[in-house]
Amino acid sequence: GNTKIGKLTEGFHSLPALHFSEAQARRQAMGIPILADLDPESTCELSLCVDALADGANALLLDPLVHGIQGCVSRLEGGHGRKWAVNVDVNGESFCVEASRVLLCTGGEPRMPPPHVSACHKTVSHDDVVAPDRLLSLLSREPSLVQCHWGIVGGSHSGLLAAMNLTQNSVSTISVFCSRELRFAEPRDGGQWVKWDGSGLKGRVAEWARKLPSSVKLHDRWPEIQGC
Repeated sequence: GNTKIGKLTEGFHSLPALHFSEAQARRQAMGIPILADLDPESTCELSLCVDALADGANALLLDPLVHGIQGCVSRLEGGHGRKWAVNVDVNGESFCVEASRVLLCTGGEPRMPPPHVSACHKTVSHDDVVAPDRLLSLLSREPSLVQCHWGIVGGSHSGLLAAMNLTQNSVSTISVFCSRELRFAEPRDGGQWVKWDGSGLKGRVAEWARKLPSSVKLHDRWPEIQGC
């Protein structure tokens, strides 16, 4: 992840409904690594954050005040002082739920390369390169990819994490395409706030990027790439 562990645990502890301490204690008793065991000034693997978020989500679903619905929101109507009407599709059936407030927590989707690029070059899912185990699985299934020239669009934390993972799996030619110089998260005012907190490089990725290996080249535009 690109957030310091101390800030993560502070956020989880601030929401009692997530029962963070209890969930971490259960995982620790099972011998599973937890956020609380790590240096609060460091960053960690995304899997530890996912575990904590999954535990928190399960705790919320068990709360008697929470009515959990697993489905797809197909339509929102209302607002401006009126209640929201939320159409939800579940297993082929649609029904409406009323709500005073609606929070859009949909996450983000990586943008695909331009059509003229994806038409002649293989594209790989973002999640398959930022997660080390998924990248290892991909390269095991398609070992020829190790010899390919890889292009990564985006020079923020996820892009450089992908590049770092690739170099650690013996990929020797990588181009990172970014619109600006690399940004590193910079604590200010004694840690009261962090410049480039959202997109700046942190932790292991920042340390690696400061000594960028010769196999990784930065570009401000998409050049002609030969090969895969």
